[in-house]
Amino acid sequence: MTNIAHDEVKAARKAHVCDWCNEAIEIGKPYVRQRNKDGRDVWTWRAHPECSKAASTLDSFDLEMVAGETMTRGCTCPKGSGDGDYCDHRGMPAEKAKAAGGVA
Repeated sequence: MTNIAHDEVKAARKAHVCDWCNEAIEIGKPYVRQRNKDGRDVWTWRAHPECSKAASTLDSFDLEMVAGETMTRGCTCPKGSGDGDYCDHRGMPAEKAKAAGGVA
């Protein structure tokens, strides 16, 4: 996969859905937009800034392993792990969360 463009959008002009956590990216809110290419496939990936940060902590092998899963907003845990829709990293001190795979 090749990243063609990476933009940090300051304010969404229209509503989108985050490709990481599947939650709404509201009009006027910041988000990260990437244009990617893999062979003949070209697509746009949109995510909340914290979700983009979480995704960037994974290497390409890990990203392939979570492809198609809905993740917890701003974290590397699958949605619904832990208590409700919050992952096990919520409420942990930043160092411990990061060591456990989350993004603090």
